[in-house]
Amino acid sequence: VFLKSKEGSYHYVAVELNEEYKGRFRVTKDTLKFALPRKDSANTIAIYKETEAANGILIFSGIRAKKIEKISEKPQVRIEFIGESMTCGMGADTTEINCDEGEWFDQHSAYMAYGPRVARELGVDYEINCVSGMGIYRNWND
Repeated sequence: VFLKSKEGSYHYVAVELNEEYKGRFRVTKDTLKFALPRKDSANTIAIYKETEAANGILIFSGIRAKKIEKISEKPQVRIEFIGESMTCGMGADTTEINCDEGEWFDQHSAYMAYGPRVARELGVDYEINCVSGMGIYRNWND
């Protein structure tokens, strides 16, 4: 999987392989490699950007595999979650970097935020639109 950051910083992505969560990966160079477990049948891979839009652009440049098949998409129910830092997954993953260390977004996990978790339990598609620190009544620094 060929990914890179447009701004030259780093991003995080969550990866599902055959609908199984494989973890959170830091994109520091332009390639992530995954061994495909199924040799005689199709594998599916899903990649989710973990950090907010304010962190910059994560560019998907392609994927390399021996054979790639198009997935037939069926119309599906979709839930949109709109919100602030909890919706973005701020602080949702402290397994590698504690909250008092690293960059402010190092603990972000949009994949583990409440909205995507609810959507996966319901078996529906989802979209999250959120900004950490933005509130309806006030912002974190106002």
